[in-house]
Parts: sequence; structure tokens; C-alpha cells
Amino acid sequence: MNMAIAVSKDEKHCIVVSPKLCLEFNHTPSSDPTNHVALLTISNPPASNDFYAFKFTTNRKNGYITRPSIGILSPGDVQRVSVTLTDKARMAILMEALQQVNNDHCEDDSKPIQCMDKLRIETYRVSLTLASVFFAR
Repeated sequence: MNMAIAVSKDEKHCIVVSPKLCLEFNHTPSSDPTNHVALLTISNPPASNDFYAFKFTTNRKNGYITRPSIGILSPGDVQRVSVTLTDKARMAILMEALQQVNNDHCEDDSKPIQCMDKLRIETYRVSLTLASVFFAR
């Protein structure tokens, strides 16, 4: 199953996200829950002199858990983020896919499930003062 990634940007945005376009969750009917975790990396290049706050949101409420879901990146920081597909969302996506297959009369089950869910990463440039308060917690 693939999930699209969208990054909101301020006017001089320099955060780097990898992978850039989509997350892939591997699924088999008997797969264990650890296969329902995808990893992505966000980074603030060392050449940047700015601090950036980030926040993750999705269009499927309670469908995904991101850890960490918010944070601040200092210049040169790299943050690994885990995105977990919840069981409830996984079942809903599989049901949607089965319905689509039945509607299309398609028998090719080798193609990955294309889900319409989106992961949005909101980023905002923040001051050193605000970043210091965040890091002091």
C-alpha cells in the first residue's frame, strides 16, 4: 500500500524529506503489525542558518500514528520519523481496495494497493528563542 506525502512550505523552505513522494507499507494477510510501519527522514541542511518547526497531519483521522509528530530541526539536524498504520485504518483501506477490485473486475493482485490517504508535513521557520524554549522542555 502506498501513501502520498505532501510538504507545506514557507517562502524560503529548505527542509529535505525522504522518501519524497510516497510511503510504502508492506502487507500480506498474515503479516505481523511491525510491517505496518514506514520510515521517513526529514532534515534541515547544514548550510541553513534557520530553525524549522514541523508537524505531521493526515487526511484519515486516527489512521496513522507518527513518532515524533511535532518537533524543531536545528541547522544540520536529521530526524527519523516512524509512521504506523493502525489496524482500524488498515482494514478500512483493504475493504476500499477490495471494493475497487470488484468494481473494476480486475484480477491482477500483483499491483500495490493505491490508497488515497495523504501525509502532510507542515513546516515553519521559527526563531532561535522559540527553538530554545522547545529544547529546554
